[in-house]
Amino acid sequence: MKQITKRKTISRIERKREILAWTMILPALLLNVFIMGGPIVGTFGISLTDWDGIRAPHFIGLDNFKKLSLDTHFLWAALNNLKWAVFFLIVPVAFALIIAGIIRKVKRGQLIYRTMFFLPYIVTSVVAAKIWTLLYSPFYGITAWLQNLGISNPPRFLADPNLALYSVAFVDSWRYWVFLMVLFLTALSQVDQSIEEAAMIDGANKIQTFIHVTIPQIRPTISMVLILTTIWSVTTFDFVYLMTGGGPGSSSELVSTYMYRLALQNQQPGYASAISLVMVLFSVVFMSVVGLLRKRGWEI
Repeated sequence: MKQITKRKTISRIERKREILAWTMILPALLLNVFIMGGPIVGTFGISLTDWDGIRAPHFIGLDNFKKLSLDTHFLWAALNNLKWAVFFLIVPVAFALIIAGIIRKVKRGQLIYRTMFFLPYIVTSVVAAKIWTLLYSPFYGITAWLQNLGISNPPRFLADPNLALYSVAFVDSWRYWVFLMVLFLTALSQVDQSIEEAAMIDGANKIQTFIHVTIPQIRPTISMVLILTTIWSVTTFDFVYLMTGGGPGSSSELVSTYMYRLALQNQQPGYASAISLVMVLFSVVFMSVVGLLRKRGWEI
């Protein structure tokens, strides 16, 4: 009897604590739902109309979504987003991990190296885009310098449809990788060095130790970085808009720049809203799949 009474008392205390916790969280939760849910509901409403931003909208149902399935320009932009994501999942992530592993071993002046490497991230997107646009210039940039060295047909980074997207992606990764480096350095500082020393004693070299001993210990951080990079690749806008505007032609067009052009230049905010909802749906599905795999024991 006493045990039953004790259990009831404990359950009441736990229930009160839970109610108190929800009471403390509720204001922030409601604010977040309002800030996030309001625009989503509004965007969904606009996507069901042919609104041009000026005249009164007319309800057209799912016509914008049907149009989207046949829009080759959207498919091209989505393919460019996929290329962008693959580039960022490989180049800046690998480079940041390697540099973080090297800096971690530096005993003297480590703070100086960290500061030097982090400087590009301090530069704003507008300034970085302008600087690299000048560096890519065929008249006084890298192309002109290569011509002066005797190369007759140097690459035109922003004018060549085959190079424009990757040239802009390189500039974005020039800023992005230092942010990843900081995350990896934080994770590496928590690695058990005794396991690394044991591997070295057993005959493993530094590269083998790093790949087979160090990296598995920071796998959660690597997984988080890969997930965030994939999501951010869907919303990339600034550098493409500032450096190429999606050109030449549509060679560097991304879904975000395509939506911007539709909404503000072509006066089709209804259709642009439909595209944005499709991208939101992609992000939700992606995160749901990741969460499901984690529940099933996948180390991601």
